[in-house]
Amino acid sequence: MIHFRILVAKFVTIYVGLLIALTWVVRLNWTALGVISLIFTVVGYVIGEWWALPHLHNLTLSLADFLFALLVIGWTGNWLYQMEWSLINFSFFLAGAAFVALVEWGVHVYYRKKVLKRVF
Repeated sequence: MIHFRILVAKFVTIYVGLLIALTWVVRLNWTALGVISLIFTVVGYVIGEWWALPHLHNLTLSLADFLFALLVIGWTGNWLYQMEWSLINFSFFLAGAAFVALVEWGVHVYYRKKVLKRVF
């Protein structure tokens, strides 16, 4: 049940981060954003929480989450919505990635206290 809560929190966070970065686009494809958020959630959870979190510091992993989110949001904006790399678009991409990284910080703290405490 703990893993389910964490996965739901990560999914909602990433979905909202994509919405922050891409919400001003006229035709949002909600299904595509959901699929991208789901893939990002599963990949981030397996690599981040299961594999890297027991070995890395929270700040290091949150910075990696920020970069990963920036790449996913930028890829989504450019590939899915054919957005140009302008300063305005990049600032929205940064805002969405920063939102994801901040919430991931809290997810990491929760994961360390609730899940890793039971394992180690």
